[in-house]
Amino acid sequence: MPDKPKLSGFRFFSEVPPKAFEAVEAACKIVDFPDQAVVFRPGDPADTLYCLVGGEVELSLEVHDKSLKADVRHEESVHAQMVDHVREIVVDTVRSGQVFGWTALTGGGTRTVIARCAQATTVCALPAAELKAMIAKDHSLGYLIFMRLAEIIANRLNARTDLLLEAWVEAFGASKVTPQ
Repeated sequence: MPDKPKLSGFRFFSEVPPKAFEAVEAACKIVDFPDQAVVFRPGDPADTLYCLVGGEVELSLEVHDKSLKADVRHEESVHAQMVDHVREIVVDTVRSGQVFGWTALTGGGTRTVIARCAQATTVCALPAAELKAMIAKDHSLGYLIFMRLAEIIANRLNARTDLLLEAWVEAFGASKVTPQ
């Protein structure tokens, strides 16, 4: 893998003018993650936009469930307690040529999902502060970046809505839920 990242295959940057594109690419740093590595977790600082060069990253929400656990030792002795179970629900999968970690650009301050590598993964890590500084100097760059960001946010929102509707159908025994 070359030392300098190559973002030319990313649709996210496809309309960025050459001079601005070179500056964005120069700000990036290549980072390799092993299979199952966590790139970030909820609450981590949102200070980097990631461009997935190779591999796959799953974006998950952490769900906490409680269940009753009973331990029967003898016919007369039953010990019951509530037990916490934590699991992750994958809400989206990021593939090569896509970006993730966009909360770094929207001012949220902290991450809201778990980003876990589903296989060995290579990313271009773009410091949000540097990209924001470029956008402050070049508003047309900002327009292009935020138009692409709006597409990503809309797609992820639609995907989460579909998952929510599936869950409602299952939970409430409905045959179908149709969004208006």
